[in-house]
Parts: sequence; C-alpha cells; structure tokens
Amino acid sequence: YDGILMRNALRVLQDFTWHPMWLYAEQLTHWEAQALTPAQRAEVAELTQRLATLRADIATILDLAARLKPQTIDTILARSDAELGLDALLGTVTPRGRRKQR
Repeated sequence: YDGILMRNALRVLQDFTWHPMWLYAEQLTHWEAQALTPAQRAEVAELTQRLATLRADIATILDLAARLKPQTIDTILARSDAELGLDALLGTVTPRGRRKQR
C-alpha cells in the first residue's frame, strides 16, 4: 500500500461517507415520524438497518486503514536503514508474503 492511496481512501470514506451519516439518520428519523403506509414503514426500517450496518462496516474499514498506515511503502521508505533493520529484527515489519509469528 502506498501513502497516497491510503490518504485518498481515508479522505473519501470520512468526507463522503462517514461524516454525512448523521444526515441520513436524521432523515430516517424524520420519515419514521410521518404517517407512512406499511410498505413505506418497512422500507424505512430496512434503510435504518442498512445504515447501522454501513456505519459498522465503515468504522471497521477506518480502523483497518489506521492500523495499515504505519506499513505503507512511503512510511517504510522514510525510515533509516537502522530503524528498518531494528523493526525487522523486532518483527514489527516483515517482508511481503511472510506473516509475523505470534
């Protein structure tokens, strides 16, 4: 992963998906307060459930991105040889394709 890709992905998720969640929730609350047909009420309930699922999924993605950020190629290349060697010895950075042993 490179730093630019990571920054752009985080920005898109945060700015265009995560931040407007409150607006979607407000709209659903507004609709729930209206006199709805049973079909409309079922649709609002479905959308409410989808919003909750989307919120959880985005939170998971943002958490994963935060954990991957220190492992981007840009971050690794910015380290000195000594820092990178120490990280490799300590197991905090592993060669691609190898998994850290626990």
